[in-house]
Amino acid sequence: MVGAMFQAGGILGIIVIGWEMDRFKAHKVLIGTLSGAALVTLAIARLDLNLYGLMTLVFLLEYCINSTNTSWTTMAANYYHTRIRFTGGSVG
Repeated sequence: MVGAMFQAGGILGIIVIGWEMDRFKAHKVLIGTLSGAALVTLAIARLDLNLYGLMTLVFLLEYCINSTNTSWTTMAANYYHTRIRFTGGSVG
């Protein structure tokens, strides 16, 4: 059940973070999401949780981690010229 929450959080996170990045500054969204991941990780480590509390925090953790990982690629497309992205980093 906890593993299922991990996957469900990631799916929802990708959708919501993509929407947020379209409406707000992408850097600020990702910084906030990574900060949230750090806080949730600390909460999992420090709190004595029952199954449902653990499922909730694992859902939130994957929401933050998976959405951030997939968002880096999208953000890179805004900053690197197409020739650089196409060649893998070298222009010439």
